[in-house]
Amino acid sequence: MVMMLEFAKWTPFVLAFLLYVGKESFASYTPVDNYLVACGSSNNINFQGRTFIPDSEHPNLKIIANKSMTITSKLSVPSPLYQSARLFSGNASYLFKIQQHGMHWIRLYFHPFPNMTFASITVVTDRFLLLDSFTFKNYDGSHLFKEYAISVTSNELFLKFISHHNSLVFVNAIEVVSMPDVLFPDNLKSFTPFSVPLEFFLETVYRLNVGGESISAENDTLNRSWESDETYFHSTSTAINISTNISAIKHPDFLPITAPPLVYATAKALGSVFAESNLNWVFHVSPDFLYFVRMHFCDIISKSPNSLVLNLFINGRITLGNFDLSSLSGDLAEPYFKDFVFYSSGETMRVSVGPALMSNATMNGLEILKISNEHSGLNGFSERGFGKVYKGTLENGKTVAIKVANPESRQGLNEFHNEIELLSWLRHQNLVSLVGPLLDKSHVTTNVKGSFGYVDPEYFRTKYLTKKSDVYSFGVVLIEVICGKPALDDGRPTQQMNLALWALSCHGKGTFYEMMDPYLIGKVNMDSLKKVSELAWKCLEERRVNRPPMGYVLCELEEALHLELASQVLNNNGDSVTHASVENGFTDDIENVA
Repeated sequence: MVMMLEFAKWTPFVLAFLLYVGKESFASYTPVDNYLVACGSSNNINFQGRTFIPDSEHPNLKIIANKSMTITSKLSVPSPLYQSARLFSGNASYLFKIQQHGMHWIRLYFHPFPNMTFASITVVTDRFLLLDSFTFKNYDGSHLFKEYAISVTSNELFLKFISHHNSLVFVNAIEVVSMPDVLFPDNLKSFTPFSVPLEFFLETVYRLNVGGESISAENDTLNRSWESDETYFHSTSTAINISTNISAIKHPDFLPITAPPLVYATAKALGSVFAESNLNWVFHVSPDFLYFVRMHFCDIISKSPNSLVLNLFINGRITLGNFDLSSLSGDLAEPYFKDFVFYSSGETMRVSVGPALMSNATMNGLEILKISNEHSGLNGFSERGFGKVYKGTLENGKTVAIKVANPESRQGLNEFHNEIELLSWLRHQNLVSLVGPLLDKSHVTTNVKGSFGYVDPEYFRTKYLTKKSDVYSFGVVLIEVICGKPALDDGRPTQQMNLALWALSCHGKGTFYEMMDPYLIGKVNMDSLKKVSELAWKCLEERRVNRPPMGYVLCELEEALHLELASQVLNNNGDSVTHASVENGFTDDIENVA
């Protein structure tokens, strides 16, 4: 028994499904829920044979936001759908009324306008994290398209856009479209010993039309896009692309729900058959994920049945051997597919098809979808969340998990802050609830050497310096920047010699603006300047316990930077971008201010 378990641990687990369509025809499938949303647009947009409606005009759609704005670009964009966007300066949600429970497509479209590449985009539903802290800053492409298949079991669907540290977040277009539930299996857990939750969603990674040209969404009943396989085909064997007339494909009435007939009417095959000759496709994938792999077949090359027997491989391991295609499909030119769940430990996935009996080998289409699980789709807090986790007990006897932040790591502190925000949004049985923060009591005893103007006032009482002493000193630096004055100046009147004490006094009287460097007025965003000054007052709190940690200071400065950059977006000249008025909540009125 032990040997069997060890063998199972290292063996790729395979499951196979047959799509049951009965006698129902899906050739003209019409989704019950069909939200095609042009975010921030004032007009309908035709895209891939469909009409996207402005988010302000959907009767069953609601935007929940404290503040939002709309932007329309006159610059060149990949498609008209990216011509406009809705921007949020804080957390926001789109609320969709759902008429039909079951599987739905969620498709998200993003394209940054000038000075928007810094935006950090996180998208969650009530149960799942779909997109985690994505930014165009280090992204090679000009736009981002994401497609997910997710089960909706309530009458409402929230798509929540999380703005980390109140930075800018945006979206150009959204699709929420119901699909036939038979398209994907609703339970993977019973077919594999891997840790797959009963609740899961799929993210499309690759969808290929093998042996043929790309197929646009308007030529697919379910509006899926299929790209040519040529980029991913890597084989030492001679291969040829083959095709047949669509009319030769059997059962065209229900065929489109599985894939467009064009997928089954084209294929790749071996140009010459010899020992160990395979057709190979190689893909870059994220490691340590489960993947749902669907291979599409249709025997359009054989002259007689039972002459095409295949071996199927993933990463060199056989997933299905002696696969007699026409025997399982029922006839020549009969569409058929096989589904597999495969765990990828590395960054490369190789899918291969070879002859089992010195026959030919072929494949018509291939889909690879990433499966969400407790360590990935829900952000994998235990694996990649910031800080070590300890078990502890509160005074009331409650057992808790305590995550300890590492203040020496700037990146870690940002992730820690993001994690808290995500936990406050997500609600799931596999996520623990947030209880609250703990205080850091670390300190050192020392004698201070340095400028008097930067010294923590509590030092003179305690003779202790802590990390919060550095926070005070940094607050003095912020005041220096805002005022354009040094921390100490014996040329000033006695009560103004110490800049920090002078600034605090003026702040208490409401006259601090008189101390500000006049050069800044009109040169910087006033909201950004206000945030920096408010941060300075927090840093200059007399009691250390009331001062923020340095990680918080860094996050607030990043927010101030985002506000400054966002103002540059709004101040671009009218030749490139036009803008709508800032909306408090959500209104239907759109006003050009450029």
